[in-house]
Amino acid sequence: MLRRMHFSVNSRKQFAIKFYIMRRISTLYRRYLSLIQLV
Repeated sequence: MLRRMHFSVNSRKQFAIKFYIMRRISTLYRRYLSLIQLV
């Protein structure tokens, strides 16, 4: 039971990290596209 709870918390943490990385990449990608449009 405890192990299952720990696993769920760990998976949730990994999901949050992945989501954060995805958001960072998407924002950087948009900035990159805007720079290309300016040029």
